[in-house]
Amino acid sequence: MTRYFKSPLFLLFLFLFAAQWSGCSDDKVRDAAKEQALEATKKSEPEVGAAKNNIFPVEGSIEMLTEGKEVSKGEEVCIPIRAKGFKEIVSMQYTLQWDPAVLKFKSLRNFGLPGLSNQNFGTHITDKGKLTHAWFDINVKGITRPDDKPLYEVCFEAIGAPGSKTTIQFVEDPTIIEIANINSAFLELKQVPGMVKIK
Repeated sequence: MTRYFKSPLFLLFLFLFAAQWSGCSDDKVRDAAKEQALEATKKSEPEVGAAKNNIFPVEGSIEMLTEGKEVSKGEEVCIPIRAKGFKEIVSMQYTLQWDPAVLKFKSLRNFGLPGLSNQNFGTHITDKGKLTHAWFDINVKGITRPDDKPLYEVCFEAIGAPGSKTTIQFVEDPTIIEIANINSAFLELKQVPGMVKIK
């Protein structure tokens, strides 16, 4: 079944693409657009009936993986976020979710994409077990990464009781899943969620 999207991040991509081809080099305009789009993405909520009203089709797929680990209570654990098929990607957004009774968000590190930093993540609902994310290639040329190379790492404190566990997975609430390539095509996210166990 074909799915359709129309998000602030993709509209920003269209703006940047048009600006590039029209010779726009105003960094202030680009930075302002980036800030507005990221803020809108962090606050976005899925709309009822959105799949019927949005206009951009999904073509192809990308595999996203979170690593499983076993840790002791009180330890810090950092989970690499990896991808397979990350080819000529220009924009990416989603929500990362886990059980907040098992893991407490601490920090982000080891960024592996151009322009990727803490500013690309919304940490305002990590106490509920959700981390929102939005990134795009400011040069609109498309970024390619080797399969399984970490895009970034998310670090947690293990707070659950021994024997407790949680998956770390990609979800669409509140920030919907959208990944687009240089051809303006959206890719379906096929995930391999990792499991963190408290020993």
